[in-house]
Amino acid sequence: MGLFPQDVQAPGNIRVELFRGTTASGTPVRRLESHVDEITGVTPDSAVETGYPEGRVVGNMTKAPDIINSPGGFRYPGNKVLVTKEFYGAIILGGSTKDFDTDYTDAQGNQLEDLTEGVYTVKVTGLSGDVASHTETIQVYFKPVRKVFGGFQPENHRNKFFAFTTNNGYGKLYDPLPGYFSPISWSNSYMIEKRARLRNSYEVVNTVSGATYGTPDNAQIGFILYNLKDKGATSCLEIGKAIAANVIDSPNTYFYYYNIGEPDLTYVAMDSQKKTIDGTITRFDYGDRLVLPRAAVRARGTGDGDNRFSLVDETPTTLDLNVADGLQLSTSEEFAVFGVVTPIQAAVTGDPDHFMYYTVDNRIAQIRYRITDSQGTIVTETTRNVTLERRYSNSDPNWYSSIYEFEHEFNLNVSPGRYTMNLIALDQKGADVSGTAETFIVEYR
Repeated sequence: MGLFPQDVQAPGNIRVELFRGTTASGTPVRRLESHVDEITGVTPDSAVETGYPEGRVVGNMTKAPDIINSPGGFRYPGNKVLVTKEFYGAIILGGSTKDFDTDYTDAQGNQLEDLTEGVYTVKVTGLSGDVASHTETIQVYFKPVRKVFGGFQPENHRNKFFAFTTNNGYGKLYDPLPGYFSPISWSNSYMIEKRARLRNSYEVVNTVSGATYGTPDNAQIGFILYNLKDKGATSCLEIGKAIAANVIDSPNTYFYYYNIGEPDLTYVAMDSQKKTIDGTITRFDYGDRLVLPRAAVRARGTGDGDNRFSLVDETPTTLDLNVADGLQLSTSEEFAVFGVVTPIQAAVTGDPDHFMYYTVDNRIAQIRYRITDSQGTIVTETTRNVTLERRYSNSDPNWYSSIYEFEHEFNLNVSPGRYTMNLIALDQKGADVSGTAETFIVEYR
């Protein structure tokens, strides 16, 4: 995709070529060319397919290179260049979606050769009109890269997510995938979910026949387990694909959490002063499926109940950022523990009606707690659900669910002394999940 400067009035035809190697020389492995109106210099409306059943208009974007139909017909890959007065766009098919609405042939009718691992050079050439003789080139690398997936909201999380991938040289999927055409803004897009979602799936684990990298044997992927809703793309498509490809337990699959449970956290301390602490994206140890980033202590009766956490709550609180070394509180106080759990291997079914989303039949669903006194007598046993709900601001009354996080409150009527908290996670079938057992001391004064 490219934008034209304001002085371009009648752009003209554009040719897009793809060459193997680091230079635009030799015989291109792909050649696409627009066929604009000779007077206006833009793609005529008659060359754009209307009523395409797999397309979806967002805002007022009714055109995309994917739906150019002339010359050569709708299924011909060589005409997939769209030119308007503001921008141009082209889609180059590489083989991963060659069975979807394309004949996947060149101008002579020969089957195209799939694009494989290596370096390529894209050359864009203006052939006529205001863009005549203008040329741009860019290199494209098909190579192994560690990718990190996660949600993009709220903004403070997105900023930390992007900084984390940039600082570590990891890839992320934020730019439009093939099938999502949004040359100016996401609010004006043309979406073909069955192309984009399948491409998204292959970016997680490359299961295209003949692929050499990003495959189940060598995919390098990671997931930030923060604010992931049940039916979101990260949970259903990306984590779902990792489970479907049996790589969720691979040593090359990493899971991340915030070491304080949040990107940053402003709270009111017991002295009524507001404090802000900064969170860091932290990796789970391999084989570990549960972490406890923090605990919160406050006056008895002031909690909101399990799995309800408001970031704008100003109830005076003491935070403990090292739960493993134990909690201390008075008998007039209660405490809450905040936790994060990972996905687990499960049975998966594809969901073609929702564009390659996956339905996973199992996950960590509950945490079982047992609290004993210094004599080993059980004080209480309880099982609590996993799925934290957050409220982010006073201006937004909504609560947002996150299926890999939890907050559990304990308002115990006990005598002063040392108590031991043992916990373990349970899956949806009620079975213990390995790698989730934790033990810590709670001391009441």
